[in-house]
Amino acid sequence: MKHLARILDDEKKYSLHINTARSQLLQQTWGNQAIQKMINEQAALFDSLSIRVAAMGFDKINSQLIAQSELALEITSTRLADKMNNIGLMTQREMLSVRLFEVPNIYSEFVRQTTDKLATNVVPDIASRLRSSLNLAEYQMLGIVDITSTFIVMPDDDDEPEDKRILNAPLIQQQELLCYRGNTQDENDINALVAISPTARTEQKAHRVLDLIVLSNNAGRMSENGEEFFKPTTCMMTVFADLPWISATDKWRMADVIDCLYFIFYEGAGKDKLRFIDKYGGPLTTNDCDLIWCIKHLRNKWGRHDIDHGSDNEIRKSWAVLSKQFQWLGLTSYPMSIQHYQLIHYKLLELAESFLLCMLNKLELKKAS
Repeated sequence: MKHLARILDDEKKYSLHINTARSQLLQQTWGNQAIQKMINEQAALFDSLSIRVAAMGFDKINSQLIAQSELALEITSTRLADKMNNIGLMTQREMLSVRLFEVPNIYSEFVRQTTDKLATNVVPDIASRLRSSLNLAEYQMLGIVDITSTFIVMPDDDDEPEDKRILNAPLIQQQELLCYRGNTQDENDINALVAISPTARTEQKAHRVLDLIVLSNNAGRMSENGEEFFKPTTCMMTVFADLPWISATDKWRMADVIDCLYFIFYEGAGKDKLRFIDKYGGPLTTNDCDLIWCIKHLRNKWGRHDIDHGSDNEIRKSWAVLSKQFQWLGLTSYPMSIQHYQLIHYKLLELAESFLLCMLNKLELKKAS
């Protein structure tokens, strides 16, 4: 009875914090009907989940975990809305504001789907792995919203935001946890869960790349040129919100990853006048930019365009270059399986991390000389 009383007491505390955060969020988003509608739908969803969970056994899931998930959602949404309000984005760029709330929206749906699975007759070990996936997704959502909030500004362009991408990482890493043959042990041990899940490791690497983009822009502002290397355009902001939770399970999701990297390292960096190249005042030479040419070729000749376009000689050359790019990324054959796509995905992010670290190092050396 003491354990139950403590749980009920904690739930009351969560409820108080949730109501306070939700009230603040509704005030922050006043006037943006699409976001207000989303907030009210999420509130209704969690209310219904709480009722369902109350009827389930504590061995599967308790109301406290659902309350924790809802509070995390409200806190991240409030943080995002606060940044948007501070820069005027909420009122001046309504569609972009809605688009940047996609990660919290995906998270709330993931909580619902996971609760549905817990409501079935699952054994304790499976229930533990499902709860672990909730904790992992919550941790990641907090990080994604944090880095996105750091990057977003009022963009100079008036472009409409990119269409929604499929953010499937929470479900894929959940499946990886369910299929793991070892013991998952502590449901709250994020490092242990990341070690089990290839998708979670890729999400972590994507987050590292975005951190370095922000760091590179700050370094660029303090450089001789005094400007960012990667411009915070409308497109770039959606990339920050999306990239960590895209999992390359097939060619189409891989194309989404390549799009994001292309928008960061090519379009976002100046296109034909890449700001990080020495010719345009940057610290790098063209020999440092193999990653950029790889991303460009993968997108133009595989991800989004038809490689079999042009003369027979041009097509043969395109396939030869594509083969070399796949080999550079660690493949010995044309990608055909989820393992192939996951390998390319992680390798591209690993190379992106190395590229940015090299740029920062050379920028520091250039500054010191």
